[in-house]
Amino acid sequence: MACLHLGHVEPVVAQVRPADAVWLVGAGLVYLTPTLLGVTPSVPAPCGPCDRAALPAFDRWAVAPYRSGWSTGSWITGVAAVGLPVLDLWNEGPEGRARAMAVMQASSWAVAATELLKVTFARHRPLLYADPLEAGVLNDADSRQSFPSAHVAGSVAAAATYWWARRSLDGETTWRAWVPWALAFGTGVMRITAGKHFPSDVVGGAGVGLIGAMIVKEVRF
Repeated sequence: MACLHLGHVEPVVAQVRPADAVWLVGAGLVYLTPTLLGVTPSVPAPCGPCDRAALPAFDRWAVAPYRSGWSTGSWITGVAAVGLPVLDLWNEGPEGRARAMAVMQASSWAVAATELLKVTFARHRPLLYADPLEAGVLNDADSRQSFPSAHVAGSVAAAATYWWARRSLDGETTWRAWVPWALAFGTGVMRITAGKHFPSDVVGGAGVGLIGAMIVKEVRF
């Protein structure tokens, strides 16, 4: 896009707009909708331990008890996959800050979408198939919100948006553009290892993240 100024054609520089904050707030409201409406999977879970034979082979191998260390690690890499691109772009001037806002929008809306999908599918997490069961998992509605992975959706959305943002700013793909992808991949691996998600949950989360990133790219880039 371009605008005419004093007889010269100058590029339009992307800017942070007040509407950007509205979109972020909107994503937050969508994320909270299941909780605000009380729409969560019923408890206790109908099975526990659940029958592993009912799982597709693609997912069966990932059955594992909850591992808190790996879960914590996935939170750290997931936050880094979003936070590092935002911080990097924010230092690139007005256009960089606009791109940073796009990263936040893509990530927040991807995570919000997964919350709606989780209560729709109400899929058991791998830890419900583990024997013995961890205390309290049968009566925890979160144990039935496995598909898709919100951590992966948010980190993939951020990684894809940042990749496009760096290309638009640098005119080429540099090593920095790939760092969030590595963090997103690590997040998915750790969510599986932690007993929180099946591989198909991670793939589904990545798909949601990519769709969110592509929508934001069409609107903002």
